[in-house]
Amino acid sequence: MLVDQIVSYLEMTSSHDLVPCKAPPSPIKLVSLGPESRELIYSTYFRITTPPTYWISRLTWSPQQWDDHLNDSKLQVWMPYIDNEPAGLAEIVTHGDGNCEIQLFGLIPELIGKGYGSHFLAQIVELAWTSKQANRSDTQRVWLHTSTLDHPHALSNYITRGFRVYNEVLNQKEVPNYSAGR
Repeated sequence: MLVDQIVSYLEMTSSHDLVPCKAPPSPIKLVSLGPESRELIYSTYFRITTPPTYWISRLTWSPQQWDDHLNDSKLQVWMPYIDNEPAGLAEIVTHGDGNCEIQLFGLIPELIGKGYGSHFLAQIVELAWTSKQANRSDTQRVWLHTSTLDHPHALSNYITRGFRVYNEVLNQKEVPNYSAGR
């Protein structure tokens, strides 16, 4: 099914732009994951890509594609744990030109709307700002993108934490018809 989407590109150009948030209901422990955690990363990715989101690009990746992705030296994978359980996934990519991208950010569905997303995002943004570029220089800009096909609260969460929209693009995307056959 072909649907219209608006892709919003957002940025922070200073670590001081990050707006603090209230503490989450339970502590969030962030754990850095590497290629050896591919199965955990994949299973968590699958959990956070359930409807209403349309994050489908990696669902058909082969194990080799996952390995290639996870072995990229510019990639950091972070998993939040809440009450000792995996709670989501985030990826940070340092592009080497002062730019740091939050390439993926999501919570498992059962935690959405319960006060964890803003704190998890703030933690990831702080990590992005402290990430060194390949040439060991400091990060000058943190950016990400979201779309109207992501969770309905994604854009407002990013803006509330201090990101600014710097570009929006209207395009079409082929997505599964989740309502077919139900």
